[in-house]
Amino acid sequence: MYKKLLAVAVLAVVGATAVPAAFAQDNTQPADQSALSQPLPNAKGGWYIDLGAGAAMSGISNGYKGTSYAGSLSGGYLFPVSPDLSVGPELGYVYLGHQTPGIGYGNNYRSGGNYVNGRDGEARSRGITFGANLRLNLTPGWYMTLHGGLYDAHGEGLNTITEAPSVVRFNNNLGYYIGVGTGWDISRHWSVGATADYYRVSNGGTGSNNPKTYALDTEVFGLKGEYRF
Repeated sequence: MYKKLLAVAVLAVVGATAVPAAFAQDNTQPADQSALSQPLPNAKGGWYIDLGAGAAMSGISNGYKGTSYAGSLSGGYLFPVSPDLSVGPELGYVYLGHQTPGIGYGNNYRSGGNYVNGRDGEARSRGITFGANLRLNLTPGWYMTLHGGLYDAHGEGLNTITEAPSVVRFNNNLGYYIGVGTGWDISRHWSVGATADYYRVSNGGTGSNNPKTYALDTEVFGLKGEYRF
């Protein structure tokens, strides 16, 4: 259900941005007196930095349940490409908390003699994100965002062999992320908003007892504050 809702939101943002981008050139006015009467552009440009916090949930198909806290720090540069639309690269770091395995999943893990250091098979994920950010200002203050790219994940969790799970640890494991958001510019430099993001960690692991059947989907719903330089 979450993936369907996210896909619909992404399509809505992309559709909304297509119109101003397609007609950007048609709206260009000569440098005369008539151009002075045109409204000021809403698109924001320049350097920015974001700080986010929220609740993280892992995919139940992996046998995990419940929620955990998550945090992110990112920044980038926006280039206005139309009166209302700006795009640019972004670089960040995310911490996706820790997820507890479900009762059956956890019992199978413990019965196999794999309970180590009290970790109880918790899933943990963190890493660097690098991608692109698209921002559409629907009004001078209200905006929507769409971003996505690569997620270089580090962490651990149980593999998907639910009958006899074991811990898989991964480093520099490339996955991807995608997310949508909306917010309000409360001043020239500051804005606040809400976000919904999806992080995918691709299969991988090390060691003879860690088959490469591990995948951890994590969804994050949160709030974000932004400062523009």
